[in-house]
Amino acid sequence: MYPDAGRLVQLVVVSTIGTRSAGQRAGQSAGRAWPASQGMGLPMALFILLILSMVGLAVQRITSTTAQQYSQTVSAARAYLAAYSGAQLVLPDALSASPCQCTLARQKIEFGVSGLSGCQVTVECSRFVVDTDTYCTLTSQSLCDGSNASRTLEVRVK
Repeated sequence: MYPDAGRLVQLVVVSTIGTRSAGQRAGQSAGRAWPASQGMGLPMALFILLILSMVGLAVQRITSTTAQQYSQTVSAARAYLAAYSGAQLVLPDALSASPCQCTLARQKIEFGVSGLSGCQVTVECSRFVVDTDTYCTLTSQSLCDGSNASRTLEVRVK
């Protein structure tokens, strides 16, 4: 139909690309202004900072909770091992005679080894007879880390 129609469109597009009037800013076309989007950078930056600070706070809270739980787990394990060791230290005295004997009713032990330093153990021994059998009960109570962790174990022997 129109043999030069493609050439005409190319000329029009090329001629509008670099022409701006003196009052136009970059990003505006000759007849229309962009919608009012000025001033959105600051609220957007504040929103992003708020989200990032909330994520940072959550990570910090999780980290401190995990560290506290780990510390409590270590203290509880130390208290258990101290009570167990206290019972093992007194057990040979209770089993030295037949039937079992409670030579010391109450004994305090403080450990000097590196894993149990700062732990105190109190071991009590009680003896009772059922029918003709004599039983001894050793109750070992430990306090570790300034009484932050405690554990009580009971051992009954015949």
